[in-house]
Amino acid sequence: MFKQQAREHSHSRPVGLPDGSSVGELPTGTMQVLSVVEGLATAKAGRTCILLWRGVVNDARFRLQRDAMEQVVAGHPGDAVILCIIEPTSEPPPQALREAASALLNQLAPRLRCVAYVIEGSGFRAAMIRGVLSSIELVRRSAYPARYFATVADASAWIPVETGRRS
Repeated sequence: MFKQQAREHSHSRPVGLPDGSSVGELPTGTMQVLSVVEGLATAKAGRTCILLWRGVVNDARFRLQRDAMEQVVAGHPGDAVILCIIEPTSEPPPQALREAASALLNQLAPRLRCVAYVIEGSGFRAAMIRGVLSSIELVRRSAYPARYFATVADASAWIPVETGRRS
């Protein structure tokens, strides 16, 4: 699982994701872990920035997310993909960080190909998180396709279709 491997390894290697699907279904079969802190793990797999959230969003974690996104986008301008996985234990970000997330996505928009959000879990909590993210989308008016998924496998199937290639 990505979560365990993110803690144990910080070099490029093939890896599975939280729901058992493979990063190999994404642009490349290797992943480089960029950061692992309590509540957030960031990684890149080719042109894809992978963000795994659990717990509370705070300024320090948001900066790590921003750094990972900017690194991937800089290396793949116009073709970068964001895969944001939100565990059921995640808390909605405070208003200031929602606004910062919206501003960041607006800033990166011309260099993004698509964004896939995986909101794990069911029931009220998952619906609340989807609602928070949907509100960010409404404010931003995406210049790129963005979709919400229940599983990483569903997002992994959508990304190659949206980007027009499988690799």
